[in-house]
Amino acid sequence: MGLNAKGQPIPDPKKKPSRNGTLVSPSSGGASNWFAPTFDPMTGLYYVVASQSYSVFYLTAEGKAEGFAGRDDFLNFPGTIEAIDYRTGEIRWTHDIGAMGPGLLTTAGNLLFAGDSSGHVLALDAAKGATLWHTSVGASRQAAPSPTNSTASNMF
Repeated sequence: MGLNAKGQPIPDPKKKPSRNGTLVSPSSGGASNWFAPTFDPMTGLYYVVASQSYSVFYLTAEGKAEGFAGRDDFLNFPGTIEAIDYRTGEIRWTHDIGAMGPGLLTTAGNLLFAGDSSGHVLALDAAKGATLWHTSVGASRQAAPSPTNSTASNMF
């Protein structure tokens, strides 16, 4: 609905919790702040973990709301990585990762590192989204990949 004079989001009254439930998208678990995005100045692409996810907000007690103004039931769908052209907003490519994942990391070597829902670490071609390498780490991903020092991106 836009921003107010203080730069704060203006809530959409149609998205408020109701006794019968109000469907909203993205879910309250959505938005880019949960899954660290990354930008590659060489490709001009901004990479995000995305999912067409929904929440149903229920008003459970008048004057005594739970959570974000009501109970929130998630309806999540498979996750993808989306490469967005920052100049046009066009999605250049998507890559299925099976579920919402941790954050992303790009390198100066035209690589994008990510994880998938099968416990793999992936190296993708940053320009095209093709998988160049993967390995199983035998565990779910909990955090974004991170270089160990400032020169790590030059090693890939």
